[in-house]
Amino acid sequence: MSAARKLVVTGASTGFGRAIAEAALARGWSVLGTVRKDADAEALGALGVATARLDLAVPASIGPGCDAIAAWCGGALDALVNNAGSTWPGPVELVTMADLRMQFEVNTFGQVDVTQRLLPAIRAARGHVVFVSSDSTTTTPPILGPYAASKRALEALAEALAQETADQGLRVSIVAPGPYATAIWGTSTPRGEAYMGSDDPRVALYRPLAEQLRAAAENWPQGDPADLARVVLDVVDDPRPPMRTVAPFSSRAAAWLRAVVGPRRFHRLIRREVARRAGG
Repeated sequence: MSAARKLVVTGASTGFGRAIAEAALARGWSVLGTVRKDADAEALGALGVATARLDLAVPASIGPGCDAIAAWCGGALDALVNNAGSTWPGPVELVTMADLRMQFEVNTFGQVDVTQRLLPAIRAARGHVVFVSSDSTTTTPPILGPYAASKRALEALAEALAQETADQGLRVSIVAPGPYATAIWGTSTPRGEAYMGSDDPRVALYRPLAEQLRAAAENWPQGDPADLARVVLDVVDDPRPPMRTVAPFSSRAAAWLRAVVGPRRFHRLIRREVARRAGG
C-alpha cells in the first residue's frame, strides 16, 4: 500500500483551515495543520491531524515551525495550503502604519516566508502550492482596503511563482473565497471599532459608512466553510488546475459584473446593495 499523500494547511485551528484539514483527512491525506495555541493542537490531534506551532504575526516562529513541518513530511510535501490570515480593517485615511504593516506581515510576507522555506520539500514531491486569497482583490469594499491590498499583493506573488516554477513540475494556484461564516470577523471587528471609537475628528466622516457596512454584513448570506474546503481540495487534486478559482458563484458573478460595468459604476451598485441590506 502506498503511503498517504501529505498536506499542510496553515491556520488550521478554525474556519477554512479546520474545514480543509477535516476534508483532507476524509479524502485519505496525511494532514498537518499549523496552530498557535495548545488547546487547538490538542483538538486537531484528537482528529488525527498532526500539528506544528507557527504564528504568521511572529516572524521568529516561522523558521522553527517550518523545520517541524519538514521533519514531519520527510523532505517531500505533496501540498501546501497557505490559509492562515487575518484582517485589520480601517479607512485608508485613518489606518495606522503599524496596522497596515501587520496586515501585510500576516497575509503576505508570512505566507511567502512559509512557502519559500517549504518549497524544496514541495519540489521533491512535484507538489502543489495553494494560496487562499479573497474575492475582495477584485471587488474591494470600503474599510477593508488594507485586507484587500494584502491579498492582491499575495496574488501577484503567487502568479509570479507559478510562472517561475512551471518547468520544475510544481503547480501553484489561488482560491479566492467570498463571504463564508468563519472566525476571522470575530477578531477583526474590534480592530475596526477601535478606529470608530477614537476621538479623531475625522472619524465622523467614516462612522456612518462603517455602521452601515456592519449592519449589512449581519444580513449578508455566508457560506459553509466545508463547501470552500471541497473547492480547495478539488483544486489540489486537479492535475491542471486553473490559476484562480473564485467561490461561491455569487462572488464570481460580482467579479464579472465589475468587469462589465467598470469599477466606479460597480462601486455605486455595491453601495446600493449595502444600503438595502442594512435597511437604509
